[in-house]
Amino acid sequence: MLAWEAGGARGHIASLEHIARSLADIAKCEAALCDLQNTSSIAAHCDLVFRAPGLRFGADAKDGVNLPPAATWGDYLGGIGFFDPERIKRQLQWWLTAIRTRQPDLLVANYAPCAMLAARISRTPAMVAGTGFGAPPQGLAAFPFLFDDRIVRRHDEDRLVENVNQAAGPLGLPKISAFPEIYQRAGDLVQSFDLLDLYAGQRSEPLIAPVQPLPLSNVDAREELFIYFSERELETDAVVAALIACPFPRRAFLPTASPEVKTRLAASGVMIETSPVPREEIARRSRLILCSGQHGMLSLALVAGIAVVAIPQHFEQRYHSRRAAPAGMCRPIDKKHATADNILGALMEAWTDHGVQAAARSQAQRLRPFVEQDAAQEIRNRVSAVLAGRFQHA
Repeated sequence: MLAWEAGGARGHIASLEHIARSLADIAKCEAALCDLQNTSSIAAHCDLVFRAPGLRFGADAKDGVNLPPAATWGDYLGGIGFFDPERIKRQLQWWLTAIRTRQPDLLVANYAPCAMLAARISRTPAMVAGTGFGAPPQGLAAFPFLFDDRIVRRHDEDRLVENVNQAAGPLGLPKISAFPEIYQRAGDLVQSFDLLDLYAGQRSEPLIAPVQPLPLSNVDAREELFIYFSERELETDAVVAALIACPFPRRAFLPTASPEVKTRLAASGVMIETSPVPREEIARRSRLILCSGQHGMLSLALVAGIAVVAIPQHFEQRYHSRRAAPAGMCRPIDKKHATADNILGALMEAWTDHGVQAAARSQAQRLRPFVEQDAAQEIRNRVSAVLAGRFQHA
């Protein structure tokens, strides 16, 4: 059973789809997903796709005006439901019913902490999937700070531990003593790069490459700025103004942009794509990428040797773009500083700065041996090991 219960973007489904596709010759898959939009591709590799309840921001976000911003993964989990024992209990009860009804041999969880707890209660082996950001390693005493400018926790993890024990203890979960223990599992299917992983060197299993090799064409042959925004980025006038003023050839995939914004951008010369652009095409054409710092786009850029300007929209994008920044190939701009002049200036600098371009290419060359591994085979090997019974429940 593939499980997803929190978060929004298409990357969660893409990650689970890759796993289902990789396991086609050794296992039948079913998917319990908190959002059934954009599921046609994963449905092609699953016997069943059905809706799961989602963990969402609730009273914590609405009433916590004076609380500090989320600074740890524990803060994120607290915000989406772990601040409320009753919410945890309801979520666990749903997953326990689903697991007992479907009787999977293995649960693979992407942003699905309650599904993992339910698997533990029902003594079903579980593995964690997705990026390193949402899949912390086992054995942590507490979730570490994710940003050097946020060092005050929004949620007391001892209180979150009490909430889990209060909600899950009566359902059969052994008492936990540290909040990260909710991630106890049989193994990992985490796909990312050490560069983007806060927990590099702390994992019991190595990361799996998130993308396959892409062409490293000559920088001077790359003539376009590729733009990918998938949320509400283009509701901000400054972003639209910067794109209209940008003098470079521009190609964009903007699935959530309004028709009015697309019309304005097209009138300024932006080539608006109506469907996702193949990665190979982006790698061949693009000298620079403008995005929100999504893990998928950063991974593509790292492998193809493309510089990035990122305008993070939320917690995870801020984290990933800041992790990539020290490598010299990514320039993040915080939303509060994302004026038209600042965006345009960052684009101009990244386009012309040979050092930025060289840093991007250097990262791609460094990562080449890693991404040439057979990721699908590695996924099959790890899943086969768990299905063969090499995991013992605590």
